[in-house]
Amino acid sequence: MTNSNVDISIIIVNYKTPQLLLECVRSIVDNTKDVSYEIVIVDNNSEDESEILIATNFQKVKWINSGYNAGFARANNIGIRNAIGNYILLLNSDTIVNEKTLINTFNDYIDLEKTKQKIGLLACQLIDLNGNIQHNSRPKVRNIEKIIVAHPLIILLSRIFRIKPEDKEKSISALNELHTVFHETKWLGGTFLFYNKDISLKYGYFLDEDFFMYGEDTELSLRLKRKGYKHFFTPNASVIHAEGGSFKIKAPKWVQISVSEWLFIMKTYGKIAYFFVALINLTGLQLDNFLEKKNKKKAGNQVNDQELEYFEIRKQVVLLLKKYFFKILFNYRRKTSSSEKYLKTF
Repeated sequence: MTNSNVDISIIIVNYKTPQLLLECVRSIVDNTKDVSYEIVIVDNNSEDESEILIATNFQKVKWINSGYNAGFARANNIGIRNAIGNYILLLNSDTIVNEKTLINTFNDYIDLEKTKQKIGLLACQLIDLNGNIQHNSRPKVRNIEKIIVAHPLIILLSRIFRIKPEDKEKSISALNELHTVFHETKWLGGTFLFYNKDISLKYGYFLDEDFFMYGEDTELSLRLKRKGYKHFFTPNASVIHAEGGSFKIKAPKWVQISVSEWLFIMKTYGKIAYFFVALINLTGLQLDNFLEKKNKKKAGNQVNDQELEYFEIRKQVVLLLKKYFFKILFNYRRKTSSSEKYLKTF
């Protein structure tokens, strides 16, 4: 470990969220005591008042301009390489840090390191604006399963053979309970990720820069897990998360999430698995759209504007996904990359 006088480097990626960023930084400054830290903001060419707002109110914040929209993974890696703290916290700009969040997270991680285990990532509770727990810890990764069970033919076969679907209420209740206790986990979301900086700078584990946004946190979690690292969740700290502050357009967000999920499958399970799973996903969406179109013809004037808008978005999504199906297959490799060809869809 380095011998810096700074305990934690807080890396925040910003893209056109000036007010959210200001409130996030203010919450850190107001609510963090008993632990030393620096704040490193990597701005993805926002071209707005973000830098002026931060510079005016918080002179000690380290501001780095990436010079272009580098995305989440690449911008975080820039911040990590410029960090001087002994530990890293990757934090979304649309969060509010609560009292003792950083010191409790820091102490929990130190306690884990004392067990002499190979400690990877640590996350805390995420609370939405309505006070509900967000699920940022998962005991298993279900990307492939989720795609397959959502296919209309699989749903039809399940009904024919009377296979009971997963009880969603029971599943959500179990996840809510899980997020109230300290536990080891397989996957952690990227909104709040705390870890020892040596994992990146000494051992070379950075976010995969082939990802533009979404999926990079899951991929890093599993990559570290396969190298023997253990991830943990603590309920002893929390942040408020106003999810999706920098991404408001529906269709582009849907496509970006989908192709990032495809890229994750290729990176984690290989190209053969990717080919079949992505094909199942794509044909399922096309079949969904076909069935939806038939239903709308039957419904006639009873279809409202919101349903029509949603149907048009789904058509856009299918067209765009077709474009990226072979691009992912031929242009990307399983190996972690920092090339310029990140998978950006908009």
